[in-house]
Amino acid sequence: MHCTFTEEHYRQIMVSFLEAGYRFIGFAEADPSAERRVILRHDVDLSIDDALRIARIDSGLGIASCFHFLITAEIYNLSSRAGQAAIAEIRSLGHTVGLHLDPVAIADGDMDSPDFYMRLGKLFELASLIIGKLDSYSIHRPASVGKLDNLLPERLGFPVPCFADADRYRRDMQFMSDSRRQWRQGCVCNRIDALAGRSLQLVLHPIWWPQEACTREASLEKLVRSNQTADQYLASNLSFYNRILK
Repeated sequence: MHCTFTEEHYRQIMVSFLEAGYRFIGFAEADPSAERRVILRHDVDLSIDDALRIARIDSGLGIASCFHFLITAEIYNLSSRAGQAAIAEIRSLGHTVGLHLDPVAIADGDMDSPDFYMRLGKLFELASLIIGKLDSYSIHRPASVGKLDNLLPERLGFPVPCFADADRYRRDMQFMSDSRRQWRQGCVCNRIDALAGRSLQLVLHPIWWPQEACTREASLEKLVRSNQTADQYLASNLSFYNRILK
């Protein structure tokens, strides 16, 4: 296969896992000792539209995956009509939805204070209202957070779903990610045989898998140009507004 970050190659990767006898499962089903299991997690950092596109591809292949959304994102709004419709469609396609947690967004310098845990609890409550039942949660940009011990379920003092960044899913299973549109050990399609049947959590970001091949910078530029939220909002709410983006 020609390894490119494209929608076509994305399909090829998923088909390769299926042909190798892997079964796609959810976090709650995971048993690190079981063989040929994949937890497919999509971190939606930037684009709801791209998340929907990938959700439809997964469904078409008979794959159930999990989409983790940021409710503190400044580039999309899950509580909007479009955001709610996207979540509903993703669920209707057989996928689950979870929280991509950015603790830095709610921290006030100290991520181990009672105030931080109080704000964190409220964030989970808000996420449940906006997203609905949470399948799981993961940490946005964990390298910027540092130690994750204080974000483990047993440290929080309130009920939470499966923690996708726990050792059970990152150490006891193989872990692979396309973070920053880079593979640490080469494209995952070339690593399937080397797994020798070991189960894994595969974390992908929908924006890095466009329909046409392009650089990651071009993917971001396209996102900026296509983000017509302000234009659409003004057109819907102000009768005198002349559309800028057509």
